[in-house]
Amino acid sequence: MRKILENREKLLSLCDAYETVTGTRPSLSVPWRHSQYGIRGDFLEFVKSGGKRMTSAEAVRRFFEAQTQAAMPAKASSSHRTKQADAEIDRLTAPVRKGRKRVAVA
Repeated sequence: MRKILENREKLLSLCDAYETVTGTRPSLSVPWRHSQYGIRGDFLEFVKSGGKRMTSAEAVRRFFEAQTQAAMPAKASSSHRTKQADAEIDRLTAPVRKGRKRVAVA
């Protein structure tokens, strides 16, 4: 939440900030929930000014980036898993391949 103030980002209402980034105006409840409850542990940064929640377009972009990274599938931690998976596939498909005849293609 301090990045907004430290970076001296332009403060906008929650909906205005979302509209600036996405080009569409969300329902007020969407950015409010993102700032209040968050998603997967990530919260939309905001400051309160006169009882009103304010954020910046940069904060919305950071929030979207965090959500995108959280949604990306994790890479295999090592090639060992890949080798195990390949060995398992070979083991399961060996009986199928054993019965096939190879045909020479000219």
